[in-house]
Amino acid sequence: MSQRWVTLACYAGLLLSSIWSLRGTSAQVFPRAEIIWYDEGDPLQSAPAETRYFRRTFEERHDLAEAEMYIACNDEFVLHINGKEVGRGRNWQQGKVFDVKGWLRRGKNLITVEAINRGGPAGLVAWLVRRTIPGNHYTLLTDSSWKCSKEAPQNWRELDFDDSQWAAAKVLGQFGKAGLWPEVTWNEGKSNPGRFRAKPGFMIDVVAEPELTGSIVAMTFDTKGRPVISRENGPVLILEDTNGDGKFDHAKEYTRKVTNCQGILAYDERTYYLVGNGPQADGLYRLKDLDGDDSADQVELIHKFRGRMSEHGPHAIVAGPDGFLYLVMGNMAWVTATPERNSPVE
Repeated sequence: MSQRWVTLACYAGLLLSSIWSLRGTSAQVFPRAEIIWYDEGDPLQSAPAETRYFRRTFEERHDLAEAEMYIACNDEFVLHINGKEVGRGRNWQQGKVFDVKGWLRRGKNLITVEAINRGGPAGLVAWLVRRTIPGNHYTLLTDSSWKCSKEAPQNWRELDFDDSQWAAAKVLGQFGKAGLWPEVTWNEGKSNPGRFRAKPGFMIDVVAEPELTGSIVAMTFDTKGRPVISRENGPVLILEDTNGDGKFDHAKEYTRKVTNCQGILAYDERTYYLVGNGPQADGLYRLKDLDGDDSADQVELIHKFRGRMSEHGPHAIVAGPDGFLYLVMGNMAWVTATPERNSPVE
């Protein structure tokens, strides 16, 4: 890369936190919500024909553009948010989707569900998807953090009710995998339960489990078409599909000499540029794989940043069609070099 200089530019980008493959025809992609119930025997097989009560409090720190609550219960439910009834359901195969933006507020919020089993298997599954005004998504799921009880006093739907003596909900299995509800329609087929919306003729599949990837902060593809990911506060990994089933099952460590990378550029077969925590400083590093074994052999600091790696620090790096490298800088980090004469940034 002789005579090429790093050029700094600001642009809006998308930082991927998961790896998805779009193919096929159509499908529902569920958040990783758990089916829950009161801890009594094996509710997936049978539970008393009685009512169970569920509570979940959470803190809302954002101004919301929209919020939707997805919920299904075997057999019936009554949903309240902050003490006000949102809706009901009487058929576990027909999940309900409610627009709940008007029920939520900044600060502490409370979701309560009165869940009724008419006999046989029992279970409750729900997730709340909130989109903030800047466009970020946050999802609250049913899991063991929900509180539940066999009995509830009159004030159990109040925010300041003391549920410290209530039991933690029993997790029966992940929705879509536990076998309880193989098919659920949402709002009579009018709503897609997933956070993502696939165009007709496409479907969305998870192709790398979070147990393999960890928390991803940056991603690109190498010259062989393999995903290259940066694990939060960890190494750079190359994902491989070893058995050809279309899902990545092996993570090969490219380097941990530069970690927590917010930017990755696979420049050619042997050269990577990484923006991260390196052996000399937080900066832009050039790495070389000299023997072709998918592991970095040389690490060279190209530019040291002022500031540090963070959400507002240095980020993505891309190769432009003009031969320059373009690097995103947040508002809490700076470059220390003077632009060259041939740089478009003056």
